[in-house]
Amino acid sequence: MKKALISLTFIFISIALVACNNNEEPVVKDDDQKETEIDKTKKAEEENDSKVPEKETNEIKAPTERTEQIDGYPWEVYEPYGNEKAIQERVQNGEVVYLFSDADALENEILKSIENADGKKDWWHFNLMYFNINLKDFYPEKKAYFDKMKEVEEALFSSNLDIVPNLINEAKKLRAE
Repeated sequence: MKKALISLTFIFISIALVACNNNEEPVVKDDDQKETEIDKTKKAEEENDSKVPEKETNEIKAPTERTEQIDGYPWEVYEPYGNEKAIQERVQNGEVVYLFSDADALENEILKSIENADGKKDWWHFNLMYFNINLKDFYPEKKAYFDKMKEVEEALFSSNLDIVPNLINEAKKLRAE
């Protein structure tokens, strides 16, 4: 019984200490001055609130030009197969290698490659991966498209080529939305 009373007393004292430990107690500077530090702080906050613009927008502007002007598409310029490092370094350095306007041509080249069984699935996987990395942050409204293209990328990587045409067709519809 004593232990229960001691525990309850300890709890009540703890609650009382927490409640009394309020750092926003008014501090009067002089007897003549009735305004407290809290009142000054509230007024300063109100003045600052009235000066702050309603909403700042930090829109990411989608690129319309490549960082380095090239003659053709990246997968044409950086071919023959084996020049992945040049693309990889440029994308990782924040350069614009791919444009969203490349999407249709990239999708069609992947389809053509699979249809012809030319053995370049790794090259297309690589280009698609860096296309997604390079552009997805510029087009948050196209998240579903980039997610679908990620599925294409994974299918290419795992050599599940039978499903790639359907995935690309679905992606094309999402891109057009």
